[in-house]
Amino acid sequence: MRIALYGRTPKPANLPYLEVVLEKLVEEGADFAVYHTLVGACDEIKAEEFPEMHFSTFSDEEELENFDPHFLISLGGDGTILDATVLIQNKDIPILGINMGRLGFLANVAKSNIETSLDALFSGRFQLDYRTLLQVRTSCNRVVKPNFALNEITIARKETTSMITVHTYLNGAYLNSYWADGLIVSTPTGSTGYSLSCGGPIIMPNSENFALTPIAPHNFTMRPFVISDT
Repeated sequence: MRIALYGRTPKPANLPYLEVVLEKLVEEGADFAVYHTLVGACDEIKAEEFPEMHFSTFSDEEELENFDPHFLISLGGDGTILDATVLIQNKDIPILGINMGRLGFLANVAKSNIETSLDALFSGRFQLDYRTLLQVRTSCNRVVKPNFALNEITIARKETTSMITVHTYLNGAYLNSYWADGLIVSTPTGSTGYSLSCGGPIIMPNSENFALTPIAPHNFTMRPFVISDT
Protein backbone atom coordinates (compact mmCIF):
# COMPACT_ATOMS: atom_id res chain seq x y z
CA MET A 1 0.00 0.00 0.00
CA ARG A 2 1.27 3.47 -0.89
CA ILE A 3 0.68 6.16 1.74
CA ALA A 4 1.37 9.90 1.55
CA LEU A 5 2.04 11.77 4.81
CA TYR A 6 1.06 15.42 4.80
CA GLY A 7 1.36 18.09 7.47
CA ARG A 8 3.04 21.25 8.61
CA THR A 9 6.32 21.25 10.54
CA PRO A 10 5.35 19.37 13.71
CA LYS A 11 5.62 20.88 17.17
CA PRO A 12 7.98 19.05 19.55
CA ALA A 13 5.00 17.83 21.59
CA ASN A 14 3.61 16.04 18.52
CA LEU A 15 6.79 14.18 17.55
CA PRO A 16 5.87 11.08 19.62
CA TYR A 17 2.61 10.79 17.65
CA LEU A 18 4.43 11.11 14.35
CA GLU A 19 6.70 8.32 15.58
CA VAL A 20 3.64 6.14 16.23
CA VAL A 21 2.50 6.69 12.64
CA LEU A 22 5.93 5.92 11.20
CA GLU A 23 6.29 2.80 13.33
CA LYS A 24 2.99 1.48 12.01
CA LEU A 25 3.91 2.21 8.40
CA VAL A 26 7.22 0.41 8.82
CA GLU A 27 5.52 -2.51 10.58
CA GLU A 28 3.02 -2.88 7.71
CA GLY A 29 5.73 -2.60 5.07
CA ALA A 30 4.00 0.37 3.48
CA ASP A 31 5.58 2.36 0.68
CA PHE A 32 5.21 5.93 1.87
CA ALA A 33 6.12 9.44 0.83
CA VAL A 34 6.52 12.42 3.17
CA TYR A 35 5.65 16.04 2.47
CA HIS A 36 8.74 18.25 2.54
CA THR A 37 7.75 20.05 5.77
CA LEU A 38 7.84 16.70 7.63
CA VAL A 39 11.16 15.47 6.26
CA GLY A 40 13.32 16.95 9.05
CA ALA A 41 11.21 15.38 11.81
CA CYS A 42 11.06 12.04 9.99
CA ASP A 43 14.84 12.01 9.49
CA GLU A 44 15.30 12.69 13.21
CA ILE A 45 12.98 9.81 14.18
CA LYS A 46 14.64 7.55 11.61
CA ALA A 47 18.09 8.20 13.06
CA GLU A 48 16.96 7.48 16.61
CA GLU A 49 14.39 4.71 16.18
CA PHE A 50 14.18 3.22 12.66
CA PRO A 51 17.58 3.34 10.91
CA GLU A 52 16.34 0.94 8.19
CA MET A 53 13.31 3.09 7.36
CA HIS A 54 13.08 4.41 3.80
CA PHE A 55 10.64 6.94 2.38
CA SER A 56 10.12 9.17 -0.62
CA THR A 57 9.35 12.88 -0.51
CA PHE A 58 7.00 15.22 -2.36
CA SER A 59 6.51 18.97 -2.36
CA ASP A 60 3.72 19.69 -4.85
CA GLU A 61 0.70 18.15 -6.57
CA GLU A 62 2.75 16.87 -9.51
CA GLU A 63 5.14 14.90 -7.30
CA LEU A 64 2.17 13.59 -5.29
CA GLU A 65 0.48 12.45 -8.50
CA ASN A 66 3.66 10.69 -9.63
CA PHE A 67 3.81 8.80 -6.32
CA ASP A 68 0.15 7.82 -6.83
CA PRO A 69 -0.83 7.06 -3.19
CA HIS A 70 -3.76 4.90 -2.20
CA PHE A 71 -4.35 7.12 0.86
CA LEU A 72 -3.11 10.38 2.33
CA ILE A 73 -2.68 10.76 6.09
CA SER A 74 -3.08 14.35 7.24
CA LEU A 75 -1.24 15.23 10.46
CA GLY A 76 -2.74 18.38 11.94
CA GLY A 77 -6.09 20.06 12.38
CA ASP A 78 -8.89 20.89 9.99
CA GLY A 79 -6.79 23.58 8.32
CA THR A 80 -4.21 20.96 7.38
CA ILE A 81 -6.90 18.84 5.74
CA LEU A 82 -8.09 21.88 3.76
CA ASP A 83 -4.50 22.43 2.59
CA ALA A 84 -4.20 18.74 1.68
CA THR A 85 -7.38 18.96 -0.38
CA VAL A 86 -5.85 21.77 -2.45
CA LEU A 87 -2.83 19.54 -3.05
CA ILE A 88 -4.89 16.46 -3.95
CA GLN A 89 -7.39 18.44 -6.05
CA ASN A 90 -9.73 16.02 -7.86
CA LYS A 91 -7.53 12.92 -7.83
CA ASP A 92 -9.86 10.78 -5.66
CA ILE A 93 -7.26 10.11 -2.96
CA PRO A 94 -8.95 9.38 0.39
CA ILE A 95 -7.73 11.41 3.40
CA LEU A 96 -7.36 10.10 6.95
CA GLY A 97 -7.15 13.07 9.30
CA ILE A 98 -5.20 12.68 12.57
CA ASN A 99 -5.95 15.63 14.81
CA MET A 100 -2.76 17.27 16.02
CA GLY A 101 -4.19 20.77 15.88
CA ARG A 102 -7.01 22.70 17.53
CA LEU A 103 -10.12 21.91 15.48
CA GLY A 104 -10.96 18.31 14.67
CA PHE A 105 -14.29 18.27 12.87
CA LEU A 106 -12.65 16.86 9.73
CA ALA A 107 -9.46 15.55 11.34
CA ASN A 108 -11.44 13.35 13.69
CA VAL A 109 -8.85 10.72 14.65
CA ALA A 110 -7.64 11.57 18.16
CA LYS A 111 -4.01 11.08 19.12
CA SER A 112 -5.04 8.31 21.48
CA ASN A 113 -6.68 6.40 18.60
CA ILE A 114 -3.85 6.54 16.06
CA GLU A 115 -2.87 2.87 16.31
CA THR A 116 -6.47 1.64 16.25
CA SER A 117 -7.31 3.80 13.22
CA LEU A 118 -4.24 2.72 11.29
CA ASP A 119 -4.99 -0.93 12.08
CA ALA A 120 -8.46 -0.40 10.61
CA LEU A 121 -6.98 1.29 7.54
CA PHE A 122 -4.55 -1.52 6.76
CA SER A 123 -7.13 -4.23 7.41
CA GLY A 124 -9.77 -2.55 5.23
CA ARG A 125 -12.20 -1.92 8.10
CA PHE A 126 -13.35 1.55 7.08
CA GLN A 127 -15.89 3.36 4.94
CA LEU A 128 -15.33 6.34 2.68
CA ASP A 129 -17.15 9.62 3.22
CA TYR A 130 -17.46 11.51 -0.07
CA ARG A 131 -17.36 15.31 -0.03
CA THR A 132 -18.04 17.88 -2.76
CA LEU A 133 -15.24 20.13 -4.04
CA LEU A 134 -15.40 23.52 -5.70
CA GLN A 135 -13.27 24.56 -8.66
CA VAL A 136 -12.76 28.11 -9.94
CA ARG A 137 -12.41 28.94 -13.62
CA THR A 138 -12.32 32.39 -15.20
CA SER A 139 -12.63 33.59 -18.76
CA CYS A 140 -9.63 35.89 -18.35
CA ASN A 141 -7.28 33.35 -16.70
CA ARG A 142 -6.87 35.43 -13.55
CA VAL A 143 -7.15 32.39 -11.29
CA VAL A 144 -3.96 30.38 -10.99
CA LYS A 145 -3.23 27.12 -9.19
CA PRO A 146 -4.41 26.00 -6.71
CA ASN A 147 -8.05 26.48 -7.73
CA PHE A 148 -9.86 23.74 -5.77
CA ALA A 149 -11.56 24.20 -2.40
CA LEU A 150 -13.28 21.91 0.09
CA ASN A 151 -15.00 24.62 2.17
CA GLU A 152 -15.83 27.67 0.11
CA ILE A 153 -14.77 30.19 -2.50
CA THR A 154 -15.24 33.86 -1.70
CA ILE A 155 -15.58 36.75 -4.13
CA ALA A 156 -14.83 39.84 -2.04
CA ARG A 157 -14.05 43.51 -2.38
CA LYS A 158 -10.38 44.49 -2.36
CA GLU A 159 -8.67 47.82 -1.67
CA THR A 160 -11.96 49.67 -1.50
CA THR A 161 -14.59 50.58 1.08
CA SER A 162 -17.34 50.43 -1.51
CA MET A 163 -19.57 47.42 -2.00
CA ILE A 164 -19.26 45.35 -5.15
CA THR A 165 -21.88 43.89 -7.47
CA VAL A 166 -21.72 40.18 -8.20
CA HIS A 167 -23.94 38.89 -11.00
CA THR A 168 -24.70 35.19 -10.67
CA TYR A 169 -25.79 32.73 -13.36
CA LEU A 170 -26.81 29.10 -12.94
CA ASN A 171 -26.11 26.86 -15.93
CA GLY A 172 -26.02 29.98 -18.11
CA ALA A 173 -29.34 31.38 -16.83
CA TYR A 174 -29.41 34.60 -14.82
CA LEU A 175 -30.04 33.98 -11.11
CA ASN A 176 -29.42 37.14 -9.10
CA SER A 177 -27.24 40.22 -8.61
CA TYR A 178 -25.70 40.83 -5.19
CA TRP A 179 -24.71 44.32 -4.05
CA ALA A 180 -22.63 43.48 -1.02
CA ASP A 181 -19.15 43.21 0.45
CA GLY A 182 -18.85 39.89 -1.35
CA LEU A 183 -20.37 36.51 -2.07
CA ILE A 184 -19.52 33.10 -0.59
CA VAL A 185 -20.00 29.95 -2.65
CA SER A 186 -20.00 27.16 -0.08
CA THR A 187 -19.98 23.37 -0.21
CA PRO A 188 -21.92 21.34 2.37
CA THR A 189 -18.64 20.81 4.24
CA GLY A 190 -18.02 24.55 4.36
CA SER A 191 -21.60 25.45 5.25
CA THR A 192 -20.76 25.46 8.97
CA GLY A 193 -17.77 27.79 8.50
CA TYR A 194 -17.51 31.27 7.01
CA SER A 195 -20.87 30.94 5.25
CA LEU A 196 -22.67 30.18 8.52
CA SER A 197 -21.11 33.20 10.23
CA CYS A 198 -22.58 35.33 7.41
CA GLY A 199 -26.07 33.92 7.89
CA GLY A 200 -25.82 30.98 5.51
CA PRO A 201 -27.69 27.68 5.97
CA ILE A 202 -26.31 24.48 7.46
CA ILE A 203 -26.29 21.75 4.80
CA MET A 204 -25.91 18.04 5.47
CA PRO A 205 -22.35 16.95 4.49
CA ASN A 206 -23.45 14.46 1.83
CA SER A 207 -26.07 16.73 0.25
CA GLU A 208 -25.54 17.50 -3.42
CA ASN A 209 -25.93 21.24 -2.99
CA PHE A 210 -24.05 24.52 -2.83
CA ALA A 211 -24.96 27.63 -0.84
CA LEU A 212 -24.66 31.18 -2.19
CA THR A 213 -24.29 33.48 0.81
CA PRO A 214 -23.93 37.27 0.43
CA ILE A 215 -21.58 39.10 2.80
CA ALA A 216 -23.27 42.13 4.39
CA PRO A 217 -25.69 42.75 1.49
CA HIS A 218 -27.09 46.24 0.94
CA ASN A 219 -30.59 44.88 0.43
CA PHE A 220 -31.82 42.85 3.41
CA THR A 221 -34.07 40.80 1.12
CA MET A 222 -31.00 39.31 -0.57
CA ARG A 223 -30.94 36.04 1.34
CA PRO A 224 -28.75 32.94 0.81
CA PHE A 225 -29.65 30.49 -1.94
CA VAL A 226 -29.26 26.71 -1.82
CA ILE A 227 -28.67 25.34 -5.31
CA SER A 228 -27.96 21.92 -6.79
CA ASP A 229 -24.29 21.11 -7.39
CA THR A 230 -25.05 19.59 -10.82
